[in-house]
Amino acid sequence: MFAGYQTDTAPFTRDADPNDPTDDFTAVYHGDNGSFQIPIADNVTVSVDADGQNYFGDGTTGVFSELQKLINGLENTADLDAGTAAIRATVDPLEAAHAQIMKKRSEGAPKLYRLESSEQHWTHFKTKVQEAMGRDEDADITRVAVELNNLRNAYETSMAAAAKIIQRGLVDFLG
Repeated sequence: MFAGYQTDTAPFTRDADPNDPTDDFTAVYHGDNGSFQIPIADNVTVSVDADGQNYFGDGTTGVFSELQKLINGLENTADLDAGTAAIRATVDPLEAAHAQIMKKRSEGAPKLYRLESSEQHWTHFKTKVQEAMGRDEDADITRVAVELNNLRNAYETSMAAAAKIIQRGLVDFLG
């Protein structure tokens, strides 16, 4: 999810032995800075940021490195003062990382709302079109028959009147 266009790649990996507690690690970012364009209408797209670096840092800086420092401070039982200092040193950077993550989440909220409202629009669009077509195409047979009969009577009356007018005119013209 956070690897940009590299959708089949894990965004971050750990470059140390996870079974060796003395081996510090760094997280390595394997993604790119791609963002997805989701079409929601003709010539309208919503950009969805999928770059993990924007959320968590590049692996050597950001939340992963601060978490490693926190782990080192918590595991430092030989020198409690140094461990406590290491833990305290991670508080502000972790709060900054939390603020960065919350900022990125808040940027995504309007996009999510727009995608959800677009989904609702297109879900109900077919129903609305079918209802409109039904109003236009479905007719009351009795009402249509009466209107058709009235139109036929008006047509026959106008044709009879026209025939009498044209007939007199031809007789006068010929005679």
